[in-house]
Amino acid sequence: MAKPFPINADVQPDSANPHSWLPLLGHPPGESGPGGLRVLWGVLRPEYRSFSPSLSTFVRMKLAPAAGANAAPWTITAYRHEVLLPAFASDHLRDPRMLIEAAEREKPADAKALAAYVTLTSSPDRLHAAWEIGRTLAKRVVDDHDVAALLVQHVPSLAGGSARPHLHLVIPGPRRITRFSMFSTLVGDLAGDRGRDLVLKLLAGTVEETSA
Repeated sequence: MAKPFPINADVQPDSANPHSWLPLLGHPPGESGPGGLRVLWGVLRPEYRSFSPSLSTFVRMKLAPAAGANAAPWTITAYRHEVLLPAFASDHLRDPRMLIEAAEREKPADAKALAAYVTLTSSPDRLHAAWEIGRTLAKRVVDDHDVAALLVQHVPSLAGGSARPHLHLVIPGPRRITRFSMFSTLVGDLAGDRGRDLVLKLLAGTVEETSA
């Protein structure tokens, strides 16, 4: 695996910038991962540099990248989004607000993490093709670890931005969901830096599968 490259080591937490709320690991300039995708990895923790992030706020900012100042809570302006669940999980968790508020409500007092976080950035020929790569990756993580995952697609050009299309993957906890649809044990493989290698390995298989 390519050696992780610290992306925001010198950035102090800023309430307006969710990418300053957690340490992020990516690729060195000019490099990328499987299929030319740039992969950003991080774990949102209960405290980072004396700042206490909110999982709900973090997710709402991903779901509403172009929301106005007076937008209602949980407004969704992202190009596309979906919650992926283990087959046995209750359908009510398919709603992003229900999922994230349940994760917060059921968080242990000594929680080590709030969520695992992935961003996939590329220059796709088709947005739906990029979405399928992200969705297949998310489904593999969900099925392998019995977790829930929220996938969000951003297309900055629709709001006049110059950044490339990208997908965000948020895995609340990252904790397993029980057969009775409550959050349970921490997934250690997704709660630290080694989660990045896991994602890169799964992504390599995903790119190979979707390009076959």
